[in-house]
Amino acid sequence: MHCLSIKQALDVSVVDAPAIGVLVSGVVKVSLGSPGEEGSVLAFHYPGEMIDLTAYREGDAGIRLTAVLPVRLCVLSAGHFASGGGRLIEGYQRLLTHFAGGLVHQLAEARMRQGQSAEQRLAAALLDITRRLAATTQDVDSVVLPMSRRDLADYLGMAQETISRQFRRLESLGCIEPRGRRIMLCDRSRLEALAYKRC
Repeated sequence: MHCLSIKQALDVSVVDAPAIGVLVSGVVKVSLGSPGEEGSVLAFHYPGEMIDLTAYREGDAGIRLTAVLPVRLCVLSAGHFASGGGRLIEGYQRLLTHFAGGLVHQLAEARMRQGQSAEQRLAAALLDITRRLAATTQDVDSVVLPMSRRDLADYLGMAQETISRQFRRLESLGCIEPRGRRIMLCDRSRLEALAYKRC
């Protein structure tokens, strides 16, 4: 196992395939587009999560991994598992099977969001980010957005003006209280009701 410190973009081609990355700290943005372009945001990975680097390497050449916050990523390659014997190789293969289709799943999620209202998408995203970061922050009542509102808007398929309007709406409903990048969840049950209501 070796660890990488990443402050900007990760060139997945330098990672020996097959490999799995364990995100120790920071936030990784997955986007589609050529270097130098903004590209569309497909997903975010948070501390404690595993990233299937093999899928990103063997998938669409336009997929980029970028550190939103400085990242520490530990890479587990097949070679490390092979040196540990059959059981470790089996475990590694199970991990790869678990990750198979990860990119397809992210694209499917993006399509699903298109059928939701802007209010639903933002409410669900705030709940999801809080849940995924809770393991590292121990805070379930607020979230510090690790991405810009522009990236969040792109990820949710909205214009920046729309997401700003939706933040104001959720605030007026008493669901959230924005304090810069920190968002206080004032009424989680109402936020959940808005996020998961039928269109």
